Amino acid sequence: FRLVQFQPDGTPVYVSLNGTPRFDEAGGFLGYRGTGTNISEQVEAERALRRSEERYCRLVDLSPDGIMIHVQDRIVFANPAAVRLLGARRAHDLIGRDILDFVEPRFHKSAKLRMREALDKGRKQPQMEQILVGLDGRTFPAQCSATRLPREEGRAVLTVFRDITEVKQGEANLRRSP
Repeated sequence: FRLVQFQPDGTPVYVSLNGTPRFDEAGGFLGYRGTGTNISEQVEAERALRRSEERYCRLVDLSPDGIMIHVQDRIVFANPAAVRLLGARRAHDLIGRDILDFVEPRFHKSAKLRMREALDKGRKQPQMEQILVGLDGRTFPAQCSATRLPREEGRAVLTVFRDITEVKQGEANLRRSP
């Protein structure tokens, strides 16, 4: 079991105790015999990891960019922005679907190639414009980027995308203006 003790300056020291009870010949409890190990560094590392994971989760949840993870082309994670951009009500509507369901068919070949390169070479793929398709069939131009993400259940691709409809409209307006 774990025990926390405090040094005179108030600094906690975490100790892992492992022992066995000792009894006298009459069965009376004498105490424990065992070892104690200072695990303060381990406890602090666990806390730091938890804090880091919480920051990562907040960052991903609050990102205005769509973020998805897919394994063998099947979506296993979608952040709230991906849900909104693809016209879903919740992440569950996207989980398990083929990532190419959300890429306009004329971009399938290039999307497959980029995902394969991300997996095989492990390099971040440069941003590329593609046309994405929402669940409702609405299409929109998007700037997409992908990279390999090692996962316990297999190699995965992390895809980040951004709706650039307004950028494209602004560019078109500039071309039309005298």
